[in-house]
Amino acid sequence: MVLIKKDLFEEAYTILKEMIMEGNLKPGEKLVQEQIAQKLGISRTPVMHALRILETEGLLTINPRTKVMQVRDLSQEELVTIFEIRLCIEPLATRYACLVITNEAVEDLEKSFTIAYKTMDEKEYRRLDNKFHTYISEICPNRDLKDFTIRSGLISRFLIKGLIRPPQETYYEHLQVLEAFRKKLPQEAEKAMRRHIEITLAHLRRK
Repeated sequence: MVLIKKDLFEEAYTILKEMIMEGNLKPGEKLVQEQIAQKLGISRTPVMHALRILETEGLLTINPRTKVMQVRDLSQEELVTIFEIRLCIEPLATRYACLVITNEAVEDLEKSFTIAYKTMDEKEYRRLDNKFHTYISEICPNRDLKDFTIRSGLISRFLIKGLIRPPQETYYEHLQVLEAFRKKLPQEAEKAMRRHIEITLAHLRRK
């Protein structure tokens, strides 16, 4: 089956983003179109388009000296700024998401987090952390809030650095959000997410 260009772009975009989120592509690592295209077995055009989208999401940047695309290496100041913005936006998105999230989705997220936590699989936990926060934004019924959060790449961007705090600290904070979802308590869900982000922000500011 021959994939159309859109399929090729989406394939390249998904694979590259997953490699960044999972830490297979490290901050500062160079991305050469020709090498990526050869590795994926596709032409340069969809790869180039995927790289541009990832750049707009803040995951990639162009080195001003070499003009080569590379994985963005966030400074401590940039991380703090991202979390300050998230603190203003994500708790509200969580409150809206509580109104529409299904019990099945809550159970699935809790089960996945628990397995990753108990098996001490940090790579899988990192993937789930991204899925958890991204999913909340995706199901948010407020379109403006949803679009801003997703298009700005605020959630994905901070995970370039990996987990900021260990699962031992964040696991139960995630469960508090999920418990509020289960009980359909929007304000409690909002408060739990705010506490979760505030603790991480305080951790970053102490560094």
